[in-house]
Amino acid sequence: MKKKKLFKSFITIIIILGVLTGLTFLTLDLIDPIKQAFELKSWEVVQEKFAEYGIFSFLVFGFVQGILILITFIPAAPLQIMAGVVLEPIPAFITILAGVFLGNLLMFVIIRILRTNISEYYLKKEKQLENLDKITEEKKLSKKVVFLYFLPVIPYGLIAFTCANSKMKFLKYILITTLGTIPSIILSITLGNLLVDSKIFFFLILILLILTVLTIKYYKVIQKVFTKKPKKNMKFFQNNVKEPGKFVYWFFKNLLKKMFFKKVNLNVKNVEIFANVNEPFILLYNHPSFLDWMYTFIPLYPKRVNAIMAFYYFCNYKLGRLLYRLGCFPKFLYQPDISAIKNIKKVINSGGILGIAPEGRLSAYGELETIAPATEKLLKHLNVPIYIGLIQGGYMTKPKWASNIRKGRVDLEYELLFTKEDLKEKSLEEIKSILYEKLYYNDFIWQEKNKVYFKGDKFAEGLENILYLCPKCNSEFSLETKDSHITCSKCGVDIELNNYYEFITNEKLIPKTIKDWYLLQKDYEAKNVENVDFRLSSSVTLKLPDQKGKGFIESGSGIVILDINGLHYNGTINDEKVNKLFKLQNIPAIPFGANENFEVYHDNTLYYFVPENPKTSVKWSVVGEALYNKYLKETKLHE
Repeated sequence: MKKKKLFKSFITIIIILGVLTGLTFLTLDLIDPIKQAFELKSWEVVQEKFAEYGIFSFLVFGFVQGILILITFIPAAPLQIMAGVVLEPIPAFITILAGVFLGNLLMFVIIRILRTNISEYYLKKEKQLENLDKITEEKKLSKKVVFLYFLPVIPYGLIAFTCANSKMKFLKYILITTLGTIPSIILSITLGNLLVDSKIFFFLILILLILTVLTIKYYKVIQKVFTKKPKKNMKFFQNNVKEPGKFVYWFFKNLLKKMFFKKVNLNVKNVEIFANVNEPFILLYNHPSFLDWMYTFIPLYPKRVNAIMAFYYFCNYKLGRLLYRLGCFPKFLYQPDISAIKNIKKVINSGGILGIAPEGRLSAYGELETIAPATEKLLKHLNVPIYIGLIQGGYMTKPKWASNIRKGRVDLEYELLFTKEDLKEKSLEEIKSILYEKLYYNDFIWQEKNKVYFKGDKFAEGLENILYLCPKCNSEFSLETKDSHITCSKCGVDIELNNYYEFITNEKLIPKTIKDWYLLQKDYEAKNVENVDFRLSSSVTLKLPDQKGKGFIESGSGIVILDINGLHYNGTINDEKVNKLFKLQNIPAIPFGANENFEVYHDNTLYYFVPENPKTSVKWSVVGEALYNKYLKETKLHE
């Protein structure tokens, strides 16, 4: 094996030395005649020099043409025009075509067969081209190749390299890369032959030289034009992350800032702590509303943030492509996600800023619920400074259950949470404890202190989609809303939600705030799940991510049961009967859309369940949390 490797290395050295020797000789021997030709504006001096070479003049042009292909990024048109000047048309054509054939053959041998140190030159170039896959669709590639050979400044070597690096068979490769050059060779040689005595000849050569320089500088862009770009689908989004695009980030920063910041009355504090930060860091932020990423990232500009976002948003590929350009990448909520971890490391290793909402879901009631498991392990492992952006008032500005934005106030304050040294010194439990302490927010306590008036239409409408238990009569899903009022169709209780987010009523059993009401539901379900026979069931429609990237598509129907063992789905998936169990220990939280659905991340996809009565979606989330807490409690008792 070592002898074979040494032999390949020896051949490599011989090829390199031969090429360098030949090019050096030609350069030294031709540089003076070419200078004189430009000074005299006559090509006779060069013609006389090549006449001295005799038959070797053909070898010179063939040799240089072959070398240009191996170099990959220098166009051949200037050389071919020169051949038309110095040689007769037919010998010039045969010579250049032979050089093309030899260069293409060597390219194929180097890329496909030798795989020596020389081939690394080409492979490194391929790796430098961001997001390029190997070509697999030969028909599409063949059409592009034939077209590109008609463009005189596109390097033959670049085309040959792309074809050699595809799965194209040798015969097809050599025919396309050799015969495809014939039209442009004929054109260049004819041009050189016609312009020998023309005054614009040197002007033409100058233009070609300028185009050659531009081609050398932008050859990566040229290769992207005809190289197949990877299809931007879910697999692509999961396996790739890029620096946020400068223009698209700037555009949306200005657009969103103009649309929302004045409307929500954003009050930013302590942003100056980032002024001299030039190293990679992580920015954590709490998640009371959908607009939190916007509040937190934009004030840092011109620093641009790579954001982790829920898998859900990338299921629409059009939206996913935009998010990708903005530097975002997907993650499965509450599930181990190796691809997301790899992207996180890519961002940090490239010196970027990583934005994370460690709650992983919107708060249903304006208070910190839980932080995703193992967040502290991730932060300690990455060992970069950790900053937080704490948002208060965000829930009241755009609650999960509301369809509109309420004008009031949002406070945002930045803080350095951990230095590298802090992360090294502190235990995982200490990091976790500090995370809960510093990321804690309660918009109702904040509101009690600040008394902010929130202005908005239909102020209570949508609340019935998260508040499903009447505190007076304990009826479920009997609540209705209209403008700023919430009423129960069973007992007739009437409650007003004022513009300070306080409930106004004479009934003593009604909680003071939305948060208190939601926590009442949690306590109610925590008691219910203590029953050994407890189970929650519903007929559901199952939706899965559309393989064409158009969001979600109806994929089946059946019955879902939630009990102490987990979430059971007994129904169909794409017309096949299935019986799936999502174990309770693997679903610490069940995200839900108010009056829409509840979700489970599993099997590298997202199961989107639409219950028979969509209003019950919130109950599945509350019950799921109660069962998981019961599971944790029982697990500790048995340890």
